Amino acid sequence: MKKILIILIYTQVCILALKADGGDDYFRIAAKKIDYFDPTNNFYYIGINDTLYHQTRSFSKKENYITKRILATTGFGIYDFNNNTTTYVHFDTCNIVGFWFEQYYSETEKKIIFNENYVSQIVNNFEIPFRKVSNKLFILTYSYETEKNKLWTCEKDGANLKAITELDSPFDFRIDIFNTTIMTIKIFNKELIIKRWGY
Repeated sequence: MKKILIILIYTQVCILALKADGGDDYFRIAAKKIDYFDPTNNFYYIGINDTLYHQTRSFSKKENYITKRILATTGFGIYDFNNNTTTYVHFDTCNIVGFWFEQYYSETEKKIIFNENYVSQIVNNFEIPFRKVSNKLFILTYSYETEKNKLWTCEKDGANLKAITELDSPFDFRIDIFNTTIMTIKIFNKELIIKRWGY
């Protein structure tokens, strides 16, 4: 019985190893769940998933490249409760890995409440004087072809989609709430390089 169990475990490990190497059965789920309400505009955001295909080098001797299939969130819909309409934003070949927006101002906490509050890129969010929440969406995408992240903004209704900058790492930027600023951070030749965009 023990020998049979060991053989079964070994077989399963081998199958997983083959899939990790990128065999024909390679399939990975990397879809971000987008399922948020915006109380300010009475919008509902929901992610749209699709399968992305990309070629990568294989460790197998049979072939140099393999095609991997990845279930990704390549866009989102914006349902407007007031007008009973839906608007779509698509990124086609990129996976959405970050999706943030200001939901409301908290009088008790004196801070801006986001749809996701425990995010390391959202900083300087304390003792904020009262203000209206921003009408911007902040979106982070990842391209499996370029292996780069890209930071985008648009209006909460999906209008004016604009790429802010390309990033080597998803942790190379900050959303500074006190200064209503997007910052990119790099260290090059022992010097700090910071770029800023107001939102």
